[in-house]
Amino acid sequence: MNIDREGKPVATQKIEVDCELCGKGMVLRQSRHGSFLGCSDYPNCTSTIACDPQGEPLKLVRDEELEEPCPTCGAGTLKVKRRGARAFLGCDKYPSCKETHPLPEGVRLERKVSPVEEADFPCEKCGRAMVVRTGRRGRFIACSGFPRCRNTKPVEKLEELRAAAAAAGKTASVAPAGGNGSRGNIPTTSDGKVDFEALGAPPTGFAWTRTGKPVVEAWPDGVLDCPQCGSELALKSGRFGPFFSCTNYPKCRCSVNLRGEAKKQAEVAMPAPKKPKPVPTEIPCEACGSPMWVRAGRAGNFLGCSGFPKCKSAKPLPPELADVKLVME
Repeated sequence: MNIDREGKPVATQKIEVDCELCGKGMVLRQSRHGSFLGCSDYPNCTSTIACDPQGEPLKLVRDEELEEPCPTCGAGTLKVKRRGARAFLGCDKYPSCKETHPLPEGVRLERKVSPVEEADFPCEKCGRAMVVRTGRRGRFIACSGFPRCRNTKPVEKLEELRAAAAAAGKTASVAPAGGNGSRGNIPTTSDGKVDFEALGAPPTGFAWTRTGKPVVEAWPDGVLDCPQCGSELALKSGRFGPFFSCTNYPKCRCSVNLRGEAKKQAEVAMPAPKKPKPVPTEIPCEACGSPMWVRAGRAGNFLGCSGFPKCKSAKPLPPELADVKLVME
């Protein structure tokens, strides 16, 4: 639950802004640092956007736009510097000049996308490719499946590990950018949209969504390989319909949606399970006044507003309705 600076509960507020990673709606949230926009699909997607208290996204600027002459030494330039998650303006003549300024109010910095350097051998924990990254303490080898897999190795062993993988014939592919809703290295243009030219061609048998994720739109003739680890994908049924899931689960948690003709064929091959028909009651919804219905959930029956999805009010089933039986539609 969101709380304000005084510890009081704050209801989430939907904003007319789409998530830059998964395309779903953003909601206004509160943290100890103030207001921000968070993806409504959290925790599956952890994308955030800095905003003002009303939910208006802050102006997106590049690092170069904030550069200005240093007022202290006169010879240097104040440039954007980063220390962990914090960004500030610091003189480029450091350490001879230690002048620093906070970032101007009402702006947010454009996220820099660093090119991925492949390490040319797979992660022994999840099967995804290892890549070379740069951190505060220098270069290191890490799994491309981060944050789901946090396997790391010292960069000094890079050539040794490459030679061992080549001798064993082991290969792996880098996890797709932003796969499974995580923050990935999705290349973007200056206006924040996915740069499909930099993203390159999609894996065999897939197409790109507008958010840069792989999707199946043509029914595969044979086996469909996982775009993350190379294992076989299997068709499964979920709450929102059929989807492809990696058979290497739980080591690989890749899942791919379907669209177009592929989705139509999948719905015929694996129809959605029948749902229990809700039972109307005379109990009014406390939020909108509409009648409440007895619905079936994972944990059992409950009272849900008949105005769903516009109204998502729900509460436990009262004792007098405990014996209500739901029948399949």
